[in-house]
Amino acid sequence: MAKRFIDTDLFRKPFMRSLEAPYKALWIYLLCECDHAGIWVVELDVAQIRMGLKLDPEKVIEKMQGAVVVIDGGSKWYLPDFVAFQYGILNPANRVHASVLSRLEALGIDPSERIENKPLASPLQGAKDKDKDKVLEEGTRQVELQWPGWAGERVKATWEEFKAYRLTTHRVRYKSPKTEQHAVNLLAKYYPTGPACVEGLTLAMAKGWQFPVDPADLGGKHKAVPERSSTLKPWIQ
Repeated sequence: MAKRFIDTDLFRKPFMRSLEAPYKALWIYLLCECDHAGIWVVELDVAQIRMGLKLDPEKVIEKMQGAVVVIDGGSKWYLPDFVAFQYGILNPANRVHASVLSRLEALGIDPSERIENKPLASPLQGAKDKDKDKVLEEGTRQVELQWPGWAGERVKATWEEFKAYRLTTHRVRYKSPKTEQHAVNLLAKYYPTGPACVEGLTLAMAKGWQFPVDPADLGGKHKAVPERSSTLKPWIQ
């Protein structure tokens, strides 16, 4: 059974409040029934039977206010906000993300493009983009992650891949820029070079860990991963 994120403030959103009850139910139904790339094979008759509600097929697209995009000659609907909410920025190096990108590409969809006629208030708005080096905190003030001097583009790209893996595999995000900065600081204390950090993050993903460093394992000298890999433990806090 697949599990998905849902915005707990969903029913407070202007989009959701504006919908009539049958279309509220339809939106929840679509979030559950679409595939991992936000694509739903249109079966309104089946949806009505399962929900026990009647919909107006002539007005359903209008009612959804741009939250769905008709594709493939009307046989499928695309939920553009679904992918952004579930995965953040898609990283082709991540197997799950690569599968999503492949599915969308096959349908001629570029997830980075702005969808025309999309409502101003996204139905899933509230999910913060936590897969960027710059994140938001306290309203509109931007906070940029502070990396050690050895952290180049490869380190930062691997970090983004690790965060995407952590979200997909363990269903956890960094709750704030401050907690993410703490994680980066821990990497900086443990790894003396960029290649060592990249290797540590890669090892953590291969082993299925939530983090490559156990705080209890920080004693002694800083060493590269190959010298300490036998003692590393998954940090689950």
